[in-house]
Amino acid sequence: MRIGRNALWNIGEIIAASVALFLLFKVIVHALGIEALGVWSLVLATTSLARLADVGVTGGVGKFVAQTSVQRERDPATHSPLAFIETAIVANALLYAAIALVAYWPARQGILAVLEGAPAEIAVELLPYALLSFALGSMSGTVGAGLLGLNRSDLKSQIMIGGYVLQLIVTVALIPELGLPGVAVGQIAQHLAVTLVAWLLASREAEGTWRLQLPVRLSMSLLRPLVSYGIRLQGVTLASFLYEPAVKFLIAAVGGAAALGLFEMAFRLITQSRQFLAAPCQNLLPLYVATYERGGGLRTIYGPATIIVAILAAAGLLCLVLATPWISLIWIGRVEPLLVSYVAMLAGGWLLNMAAMPAFYLGMASGHLRWNILGSGLTTLGAVLIGKVLGSHFGAAGVVAASSFSVALGAVVIAIGNTRAAGIALIPAFTSVSTLVNAVTGRLKGRA
Repeated sequence: MRIGRNALWNIGEIIAASVALFLLFKVIVHALGIEALGVWSLVLATTSLARLADVGVTGGVGKFVAQTSVQRERDPATHSPLAFIETAIVANALLYAAIALVAYWPARQGILAVLEGAPAEIAVELLPYALLSFALGSMSGTVGAGLLGLNRSDLKSQIMIGGYVLQLIVTVALIPELGLPGVAVGQIAQHLAVTLVAWLLASREAEGTWRLQLPVRLSMSLLRPLVSYGIRLQGVTLASFLYEPAVKFLIAAVGGAAALGLFEMAFRLITQSRQFLAAPCQNLLPLYVATYERGGGLRTIYGPATIIVAILAAAGLLCLVLATPWISLIWIGRVEPLLVSYVAMLAGGWLLNMAAMPAFYLGMASGHLRWNILGSGLTTLGAVLIGKVLGSHFGAAGVVAASSFSVALGAVVIAIGNTRAAGIALIPAFTSVSTLVNAVTGRLKGRA
């Protein structure tokens, strides 16, 4: 069954990403210091605000590619799923070029508002690199979503593993001479290579032959449903992406670059651990879509998936909290109490976030996104409002605690709303894993 292979490669991708992140942080801290890591983190958070101008074209690629693939089984005359991917790539290339030009000055002013002196100068120097990386990351994400919709997230993961290796090689080679810009160039090289290779493989999977040409076609008839779905999904995306820069700006304001550097380490440890479950859970999207298209029920998929994710999340986060002192020793050279406490505080909120992932994809697959939007909005709003209050009394630690509570609140809202909309019990009965395997086998055909 393809979904099992997909999940295994997804986990392999996250392992590679975790190792790459660990080594990247080690290289940056060793060569440039924790403050430099905080500067890099703030620049990336600032450029992510450019998503305010995104219309969410990428968000619908996985859904529509999966939907078209099922429809093509019934009617071979249906247009190729590759057309959705190509249209999204071209549309994003045009859109992000315009966004980067418009976003530069506001992003520069935002950086100068919270940093000063040498860190501010370095951050401004990094900004053009970060905007280019941001645009290329959108392109690689688009093709990756296409491979997911084609039920070949295993190929996506294999390509991403190669991209992480390339990023590390370029970064290690350039950081002694260029400093932080060397890190940016490594990320740019990664996104560019992933986009090109993934496009070639997506063309082979969708059309059964290699398409050795760059994507240039823009179909307005396909762009319309992508934009229509994407605008609704963008409510979720924007709220999610606003959460991270909002929290980081608050921490920088009350704790400075050093506190932000420690939070960046803690946040990446948590979110990278989350990816061990989030990446395999992405395969629920084409599974749910195929089930909707064929008129099937979702209880036998959602229940076991939620049980498995919740158990694995609890065990994984507990292990991470216990391992944080050792990670701190390796990264920093000492056990940093603040890093340990940040990880412990974040783990509580993100446990509920992970357990709610199967419910999140219920909304994605059905196209009814209001609960995903509301939950994500509450997460960001709560982090800002509660973070400002607690931050004024407890500093950076108060902001971290507020951000964790807000993540938990948003996850609960999403899970309750989407399961009710689908007519599924929020807390499923403890069902055997074999139920999920049987459901997957019956609902989605793997491709050899």
